[in-house]
Amino acid sequence: MLGAISGMKEVGYYESSERVLHIPLALVTSLEGVMLPRISSLMNAKRPVKGEKFYIYRSILFLMFATSALSFGLMGIADEFVPLFFGKGFDECVSILRILLPCCLFQAFASVIRTQYLLPHGMDIQYASILLLGAICNVILNAVLIPHFAAFGAGAATLITEMLVCVGHCFIVRKELPLKKYIAASFHFIGGGMVMFVILRLIRFSGFYLWKAVLLKILVGMGLFFGIMFLEWMLIKYLSSGISDLLNGK
Repeated sequence: MLGAISGMKEVGYYESSERVLHIPLALVTSLEGVMLPRISSLMNAKRPVKGEKFYIYRSILFLMFATSALSFGLMGIADEFVPLFFGKGFDECVSILRILLPCCLFQAFASVIRTQYLLPHGMDIQYASILLLGAICNVILNAVLIPHFAAFGAGAATLITEMLVCVGHCFIVRKELPLKKYIAASFHFIGGGMVMFVILRLIRFSGFYLWKAVLLKILVGMGLFFGIMFLEWMLIKYLSSGISDLLNGK
């Protein structure tokens, strides 16, 4: 649709930006390949409930931590990364990348629900229905957004579609899994990633070669993200301790 409406140049921008998504999504794909047979074996052993919920929660913690760090980190260094990775003339990919990379967060969350609950429980029809609805929504959104925003509109349509598919997955399992717990844990990492992204965008290493600027931003981003995670952990621990003391009358 993008090529037919906006031309092959916009397709090139979109496809080039989409390739970068494979960096954080490689973690999602790897975990899918490991966890689907593991959960299936628990189902066959007729002891799935405790085990599967344990693995689902740990998987969400790992994927949301990793994809938040990588996605928001790439968004923060996009101004330097795009000309270094793609060369001159791809400036439009910066904005497309920043609209596409949050898709990784929704894909990661939905992937855990899909491979560790829906498919092992034989809920293929529900899963296929959500995918079909997502595809229909994507076509409609593309038809509306591409004529006005070209490749950026296609990226926005993809982001909205991934969000809707993730919400659909959650709706199906809303009574079986403690989604509030999973979402709260996810926001812990997403919040840290957003702060890192904002700070990285404000930092400018003028006078450096592009590869040096990218390397420096990566190092700064790593320090920021782990520092924010530590501060959040300390704050939560302090607040939990304070609330516990208050309830106990200390």
